[in-house]
Amino acid sequence: METSGISGSTSASDTSSAQSPVKDSTVGGADFLSLLVTQLAYQDPLAPMDNFQFTQQLVSLASLEQLTTIAGNSAPSGSGSGSGVGAVTLAEAAGFIGLDATVETNSLDVTNGMAGTVDVKLDAAASSVQIEVIEAGGGVVRAVTQGPTDTGKFTVNLDGTSTSHIANGEYTVKVTALGADGRPVAATVSTHGVITAVSDHDGQIYVDVNGQSVRLDELTRIAAPATPSTSG
Repeated sequence: METSGISGSTSASDTSSAQSPVKDSTVGGADFLSLLVTQLAYQDPLAPMDNFQFTQQLVSLASLEQLTTIAGNSAPSGSGSGSGVGAVTLAEAAGFIGLDATVETNSLDVTNGMAGTVDVKLDAAASSVQIEVIEAGGGVVRAVTQGPTDTGKFTVNLDGTSTSHIANGEYTVKVTALGADGRPVAATVSTHGVITAVSDHDGQIYVDVNGQSVRLDELTRIAAPATPSTSG
C-alpha cells in the first residue's frame, strides 16, 4: 500500500476520532413492518391494496424474520457444522410451510402418475437437449427432446402432451445436452413446489417438497407462492 504524503505518528485516539461511525444499513423485521404500515397509511382509498397482495406482504415479513432467526442461529465458519442452518429448531422451520421452495436434485418422486415439470439450467448454449425420466432398473419411461437452447434456465414439462401415467415411485432425471461442436454441455436439474411439512431427523431439519423429503440446507430458493393469474 502506498503511504507517501503521510507524515508524523498517529495515536490510537487520533485514529478513533478520525473514523466516522458506520451506520447499520441492514433492513430488519421492524423496518419491513414500518414500511408496510406506511404503505397502508398512504394508499389510495379508491384503489386500496387487494387482500392477496396484503397477504403476500405478510408472508414476506414472516419469511424475513424466519431467515433472520436462522442466520442468527447459524454456526460460525469452522465450527464443524456442515448443515449451514446451525441451531434451527423444528418450530422455527415450520414458518416455511406454505412457501414455494426450489431444490437442486436429479431425483423425481412421482405420486400421481405424472412426472410434472423440472427446471434445467445449462452452463452454455446447446444445439440439442434431451431430458429423460429413468426408473430404478435403468429403463427410460419418458423422454423430452428439444432443439437449440440458450444458456440459462428453462422449464420442461416431462409429461408433454402425454396423457398416460407412469408408475408411482422414485425416478432419476437425466439431461444430455450437446453444444454445436458436439461436446457435452453441463446441466443441472431443479424441482420446485410448496413446502408441506417439516421434520427433524437426528438433529437435521428436513422439509417435504413434492412428496420428497430434503434437508433444509439443500434448498436453493424459498419464496412466497406465485400470484395467481387473473383475467379481465
